[in-house]
Amino acid sequence: MARNQDKTKRLLECEAQVGPDRTLRLPEEVAERLAPGQRVRVILVLDLDLDLDADESADWRRLTAEEFLKGYAEGDSIYDRL
Repeated sequence: MARNQDKTKRLLECEAQVGPDRTLRLPEEVAERLAPGQRVRVILVLDLDLDLDADESADWRRLTAEEFLKGYAEGDSIYDRL
């Protein structure tokens, strides 16, 4: 939704942990800057290493390295001597 595009945005950043009931509790210093009932937009940034088991994380690292090296050409070897 693109409503209220002319309003100035204020960004607050903090870390939180998902509770047993799958809720997020804001740190007090962030919560005190919000009015009760105030609507906010939430963007979650997840650390992939925490969300993946060890095997899956290793698979992603291997795939990333393989895909990166696919773009390497013999002509690029001149940069290895710098």
